[in-house]
Amino acid sequence: MNVLEFNPGWDRPFVFCFVDNTRSYQSNIREFMKNQADGTLANLYKKGYTVYQWIDEQALIRHACNNGHKWAVVFSTGTEFINGMEFFEAVEKLIQYDFFIAGHILDRKDAYYELHHQCYVINLEKYKKFGYPDIGQQELGAKHSQDAPWRSTQNYHDDYTPVVVSGGDQVKEYNHKCHGWNLLRIAFDADEQVLVFDNEIRNSKRHFYPESPTDFNKHLSWAYYRLNYCQKEFIHTSNTEVTHLPIKQYDQIITPASGIWFDSYVGPNTRVVMYDYNKASLEYWRNELRNTSMYSVIY
Repeated sequence: MNVLEFNPGWDRPFVFCFVDNTRSYQSNIREFMKNQADGTLANLYKKGYTVYQWIDEQALIRHACNNGHKWAVVFSTGTEFINGMEFFEAVEKLIQYDFFIAGHILDRKDAYYELHHQCYVINLEKYKKFGYPDIGQQELGAKHSQDAPWRSTQNYHDDYTPVVVSGGDQVKEYNHKCHGWNLLRIAFDADEQVLVFDNEIRNSKRHFYPESPTDFNKHLSWAYYRLNYCQKEFIHTSNTEVTHLPIKQYDQIITPASGIWFDSYVGPNTRVVMYDYNKASLEYWRNELRNTSMYSVIY
């Protein structure tokens, strides 16, 4: 198994398992998603989180278990985390509860309930206790009988996104199995708590649905909107990432026009060169730092 590991060495309460599904996407979608994934991995690393990457979802979870982690956020290509630290802080609050699985739990009607692959949180100690069970992949046409989970009448949107789910005791005939069906079955049968992502988590991430060209094209507008906004309007006046550099004064620092993360590395003879595709940001920092001779701004 060739699990890739990105470990900044920080002590974080959970790790990320990144499932690389790009091989199954159309070629034009695949290239976009690779670029998007690179940005997401860099974001996680800068925030100090360990990331395991591989094409085998179950092998990733087992690998995280064997490395002594208690919690993992499992996510697939096409998912990114937005709004600064909101997602990470929400998950830190979430794992204070005793549960097995938390994610997007979907009532697929004639198919058994789905744990959507885009992102979910799993208690690795419980997963290990259950003997490293199969996650359960999609099986169309897999007719079977199964206890139907109880679900709330309230939905987050549409009629297949219940706010609350738990185990049930009425047997129902299903025509299909969806991703995560076996984990959900085990959780419900053992009376383990299954939590549905609330709006705090939902609003702090996005998914492009690259497995479906139709859905992907619907969500692609968000990427272009963000690119245009960052290119013409938004100015980063501060930084949320922690810089991984040896603490010393550098002769020259070359950086995007995005905050003053470099301030503690600047000495009396340091030359800082700023560049950016956002001219508004360059102008902002040129005006902000115009009285400091050690700073230079270039286009």
